[in-house]
Amino acid sequence: MRESLSNYLPPFLAKNPSKKREFDKKSIFLEIEKKNKKLLKSQILSIKDFNKNLRRLVNINLIKNESEELLKGDGEIYKLVEMRNFLERLCNISDWFDLLEN
Repeated sequence: MRESLSNYLPPFLAKNPSKKREFDKKSIFLEIEKKNKKLLKSQILSIKDFNKNLRRLVNINLIKNESEELLKGDGEIYKLVEMRNFLERLCNISDWFDLLEN
């Protein structure tokens, strides 16, 4: 299989028969954290556009403050991803409220 795909694989993969590939976990987690922080920053900016009905249901200031605190910290990837997912859901709910009102 490796030989049949050798024209399409980078040389280090085409010549290495090992199925186990070593990688730097720390750099991967740092990259994941960096990308999630970037996404979270954009979602924090979208909070100001949340539907007025949603704003009455949730404490926007608390959510914004907690999100900004996560951006300052390091190594809290799981919390960062959870908050990003939470804000994404809130954005969807806000859009849903907008659709219902129009």
